[in-house]
Amino acid sequence: MDVDRPVPVPPEDTDEVYRKQYKMRGAGEDGLNIVVTIPPLVVAKEARKRGLTPKQFIQQFRAVATFNGFEGVFYNFEPIPDKDEVALNGDTETNDTPEG
Repeated sequence: MDVDRPVPVPPEDTDEVYRKQYKMRGAGEDGLNIVVTIPPLVVAKEARKRGLTPKQFIQQFRAVATFNGFEGVFYNFEPIPDKDEVALNGDTETNDTPEG
């Protein structure tokens, strides 16, 4: 994770910020992973910015959570590396947290 990169935090008092509540649910063995839905509007807007359909965007990008240096969590999207890049640079699906 690039720790020198500033993390944008959306302003709370603006008409341009969407806010919708979603339930969290446990997934996997013993509910160790928590799943939260990303609103379809978010995926559609991100896909449109990149000239993709939502289906193409979901296949080509992954959601990345940034947290621990501010209140809450910030999600953004990064391209999923191709298999050749992973083979050269190792597995990029890692936890960039102090614990692991």
